[in-house]
Amino acid sequence: MKNFFAPKSIAVLASFNNPESFGLTILQNILQNGYLGRVFTVDPESATALGFKNYAFITEIPSQIDLAIVNYSNKELSYFLNLCGEKGIKNVILFPTKNNKDPKNENFQSQLKDLARKNNLKILGPNSLGIINHQEKINISLQSQSGQAGVVSLFSQGIDAGQIFLNKISEFCRS
Repeated sequence: MKNFFAPKSIAVLASFNNPESFGLTILQNILQNGYLGRVFTVDPESATALGFKNYAFITEIPSQIDLAIVNYSNKELSYFLNLCGEKGIKNVILFPTKNNKDPKNENFQSQLKDLARKNNLKILGPNSLGIINHQEKINISLQSQSGQAGVVSLFSQGIDAGQIFLNKISEFCRS
């Protein structure tokens, strides 16, 4: 679990063409929080993202990756998770695209479990707030303002409850 909460290297797989994409927001949050590890971006359709050279495929990255953040539609998801498995990545956070609803159907959940087993992946998401760890200066979430380092930890099963708690904690810290 350490590579979820304190990864030394992160790969963000997303479409960075759209300035409103979740992938771009997540990448901005990682950088703005002062993350000190290595960051790689993967997008076969664009050359760069926020100054990073985009790799067309995650398998082209010459370094070991501790954590992959995948922001693609469900129909593309199996392709990207198989590439993560091929690369030897063990930890993945899934964020659905903005126009892609998080399906609750059993078929999708079953496919996701099969992909995780096949590729030996630990998966957080797709209905997740992400991970914010102030001790490691890491914000892998859609929440740009994430409070401050302290003695409180929060773990939430779903994005809605997580955002409500995080907002309340942030309000409390400001008062």
